[in-house]
Amino acid sequence: MTTLPQFVKTIDNAFTTTWYEIQPQAMNQILEATVVWAWLKQKGCFETQQGGTNIERTVKYALPTTKAVVKGDTLDAVEIENRTAGFWTFRNLSTSIVRSLHDDRANRGSFQIINYVSDRVEDAMETLRQQYERDLLRAAVTDESGKEIQGLHDMIPPVASRATGTYGGIARPTTFSSDVATVGNTWWTPKYAQLTANPDVNLLSDMKHFKNTVENQQETVDGLLTTQTLYETYEEFGLDASQIVGNQKLLDLGFTTLKFKGADMFWSANVTSGDMMFLTSKFIRVVYDPMIWFAMGPWKEPHNQVERICHILCTMNIVPGPKARASLRYHGLLYT
Repeated sequence: MTTLPQFVKTIDNAFTTTWYEIQPQAMNQILEATVVWAWLKQKGCFETQQGGTNIERTVKYALPTTKAVVKGDTLDAVEIENRTAGFWTFRNLSTSIVRSLHDDRANRGSFQIINYVSDRVEDAMETLRQQYERDLLRAAVTDESGKEIQGLHDMIPPVASRATGTYGGIARPTTFSSDVATVGNTWWTPKYAQLTANPDVNLLSDMKHFKNTVENQQETVDGLLTTQTLYETYEEFGLDASQIVGNQKLLDLGFTTLKFKGADMFWSANVTSGDMMFLTSKFIRVVYDPMIWFAMGPWKEPHNQVERICHILCTMNIVPGPKARASLRYHGLLYT
């Protein structure tokens, strides 16, 4: 038994060394494993924040007033409140690698150890990949509770919850009339429009009109995320020769995309409501702390067991951006 502690330590070191050797590749494989994460990464939406418990964003919602004047008029000197701050919490995701002394014993020898380590590490990577894929498009949580990341449905809520709760601690509008916010914080919402019936005939017209509405001649929508059904409808009825070539970088990763008026168009099986999100990547940020970003913790022994366990941790959240100009109005939802 005198050699057992050294052997266990050898396995510990093999796991830890292997993980940190492949950590950059692991991050790429996880974040490029699904088309939406890959698109966000390609668009430069990832941003680091060292420390802190909250992610803060400045939100500008008003401008100073103006007044036309002639000779003899008194000039206005009115200071208005034109900005506030939104706060989001860091969210943590973990997975574990569990091994048993019995498995360690059975996998002695250099080749067996390599295969044993690789298999468990790959399982951990796959777990993180699948969970982040689900979390990115999980249902909106109107009161911002929970432990999971706040995904795109929190940023662009469905019609049913667009007038409920808060986002970043700021109350959403309370009333919409004909898809336009009319009461409450009317500036703190994406744009909305309803798809016209018979999408095989009207989808292209709806998309053209809504893209112009969201952009408002100010910012450019560069991503359209939708269901497989709407994607294929566009592919069948709305696609002309000039739109055939999709995003080459995403194509290199194995994802099929299309183009619509310069924007990347892609679908995800996790979009299930028959909607189409219009995304402006300039106003999306994936904020993470590099200290705990696919970081492996120490190995631990549960009391009175022959198992050993370590955890891989990630700390991040998805928020509007950039820091000094967070806005939701440059995103939109074309809904069924």
